[in-house]
Amino acid sequence: MSMISRIAILSAALCAGTTLAGTVQFADPSIRIDESRLPHQVVVVRSGDVLGAATVVVDLERWTGTASGDGGDFLAALPATLTFEHGEMVKALAVSGVPDDHVEGSEYAVLRITAVTGAALGAASSVRIDVVDLDANNVPRVDFGTKTARVVEGETVTVPVRQSAGTVGAVDVVVRGGSATLGLDYQEPPARIDFPAGAPLALKYLATLDDALAEGDETIELMLERPTPTGTVVGELVATVVIEDDEPGTGGEFRIEGPTGPNLVSTTEAAGRATLTVRRTRSDGPATIDFVTVPGYDLSTGVPDADDYVPATATLAFAPGVSEQRFDVRLFDDSVASLLEAGDFRVVLANPSTGATVSPTHYGINIEATDDDTELAIGGYYGTMPACFVATAAYGSYLDPHVAVLREFRDEQLLTRPAGRVFVAWYYRVSPPLASVIARHDYLRFLTRAALTPFVYAIAYPWLAAALSAALLAAVAARCARAVPYEVCKLRSAVS
Repeated sequence: MSMISRIAILSAALCAGTTLAGTVQFADPSIRIDESRLPHQVVVVRSGDVLGAATVVVDLERWTGTASGDGGDFLAALPATLTFEHGEMVKALAVSGVPDDHVEGSEYAVLRITAVTGAALGAASSVRIDVVDLDANNVPRVDFGTKTARVVEGETVTVPVRQSAGTVGAVDVVVRGGSATLGLDYQEPPARIDFPAGAPLALKYLATLDDALAEGDETIELMLERPTPTGTVVGELVATVVIEDDEPGTGGEFRIEGPTGPNLVSTTEAAGRATLTVRRTRSDGPATIDFVTVPGYDLSTGVPDADDYVPATATLAFAPGVSEQRFDVRLFDDSVASLLEAGDFRVVLANPSTGATVSPTHYGINIEATDDDTELAIGGYYGTMPACFVATAAYGSYLDPHVAVLREFRDEQLLTRPAGRVFVAWYYRVSPPLASVIARHDYLRFLTRAALTPFVYAIAYPWLAAALSAALLAAVAARCARAVPYEVCKLRSAVS
C-alpha cells in the first residue's frame, strides 16, 4: 500500500474523532452464484485500525444449508486462512458454482468467520451463498414475491409467496437465520402454507412482538422448503424481514448513496473524487459506522484492481439528531489515454455501533471512474463508455461476473472493429429506457437473464460452445445422411 493510502486511512479515522479499533467482517450479507464456473469473490473487509497484521479463518458452516461445498454444488478452498498485511483492508475468497443437469431448485450454504487474530470480529460474521439452479427455468416453481419486507415491532407483516402456472400445492416457510429472537421479537408462525386451487399467490403472516428495549432494528430470514407436488422446485429462496425498532435513542439504520441515488456512481478520473452520502433513519441517539473501499476483481484471475482510487477506511461519528454525513473517495487522474480503462470499485458500510444497523439492500455502492484522457467516437457516439445497461438491470449489479464478461467482450471484441463500434453506438442510444423498464420487473429481469446467459457462457467458454456446435452439426449431418437414401428410394419407386 502506498504512503498516500496510509495517510488517507489515518487522517480519515482521526477526523472522525474516534479511537482506532480494527474490526473484520464480511462485506456482503449474501453472494448469489449459479451453476457455472464463473468465479465470485466472497470479500472480508477490515475497518478502523488497519496498520497492523490480522488473520481470519473462513469455513463452511457444516450443519446449515442445503448446498454441498465439497464440489457437489459449489467450489471453494475451505477452510481458508486470509492474512491482512500491514495496511490491507480487503481480502477475498473465490467461490464458483458447479455445472450439473439435475433439476433441484435453488440451494444455499453459509460461510462463517471461525477465528480472528489481530482484530475484533464484527456483527457480519457469516455470509450466505445462494446457488441458483440454471436447469429450473422451465419446471413448476415457487418463489418469494419480495426479497425484503419491513414491519414496525409489535405489528404483523405479510410476505407474499407465488407459484408458477398454478402447479404448487403447498410449501413450508421457515425461519433459518437473522438477528431477531423467537419468543422475544416474533411469534413462531405455522410453517406450512397452502395455495388455493389455481391461485398464483399465497400470503405468509408473521407477528412481531413489541418491547421497551432500544436495541436497533433486527432481521428474520425466511426460506422456502419442501414444495409440493413432486417435481416442484424453489426459485427465489430467501426473504428478509426487517423489524424496525420504534424505541427512542437507537442508533438507527445506515445506508449509503451517491449524488443520484443508491445504485451507481458514474464519474471520470478527472473529477478527482467521488462524493458519497451516508444517511440514517429512525434515530435520535449517537452512533458510528465505518466505510471501506473494495476493489473490483478480474473475472478470470481473481486479482483485485485498485489502481484508480485511493483505498481508504474511516469511522463516521453521528451525534444525536444528525441524519447524514458526506465524504469523498479520492480518484487517481493519470495522463494515460485508454479506450478500455474503467476503474470499477465499491464502497461498503461496516461495523455499526451497538443499537445501529446497516440496510440489507443499500449497504454498498458501485463506483465507475472512466478514463477521460481521450474522447471516444463510435458511429456518432462521443464520450467515455458507460455501463452495460440491460445486463446490469438483468443481473442486478454492474460488478456481477456475467456483466463483466459482456463488458470485456464489448471492450476487446466490439470496440476494436468498425462494425462493432457502430453496434455499440446504437446500443447506447436505445438501451437506457429498455433497461429502466427491465429493472422494475422481476419477470423481465428473469427473461433477460435467460436470454443473455447462453451468450455469456459462449463468450466465457468458447471451446465448450464450439464443441456443442460441432456436436449439433454432426447430429444434423447424420440425420440428413439417413434421410437421403429414403428419399432417393421414394423417387426411384415413383419413376418405376
